Amino acid sequence: IAQCLVGSEMCIRDRYYADLFGIAEDDLLYSVRRLNCIDGEPVSIEMTLIPCLLFPGIEDVDISVFSLFETYDMLGRKPDQSVEKLDIEALGARDASLLNLEPGDLALVLEGLTYDSSGQAIEHAKSFTRGDAGGYTYNY
Repeated sequence: IAQCLVGSEMCIRDRYYADLFGIAEDDLLYSVRRLNCIDGEPVSIEMTLIPCLLFPGIEDVDISVFSLFETYDMLGRKPDQSVEKLDIEALGARDASLLNLEPGDLALVLEGLTYDSSGQAIEHAKSFTRGDAGGYTYNY
């Protein structure tokens, strides 16, 4: 799987994310958006939000070299647990375009929240996967 960074930026979201991460509404979040391809064909989009307050300097880490989980560990907060939800959603125009689909086409959605060992939420991630590109396998 080839992964390319579609974009990253510092942003402020809303009360939902402030409550989710236990931060102030005007605290910055680091937003990362990636496109995953197999043999040049787009199969999924990943969108991740990370509270900058918990990871000072995260925007300076080359996330094309280090995974986000490696980055969290390097910056002192090792991921410990994730809670995920699998669903199906209709794609908006931007995401459909990136996946070579039509707006309104359905995609598998995996949305999750990752915590460190203290129970602090450190990442909110959401991915959209083409329905014709495969599925998910879970091991318990």
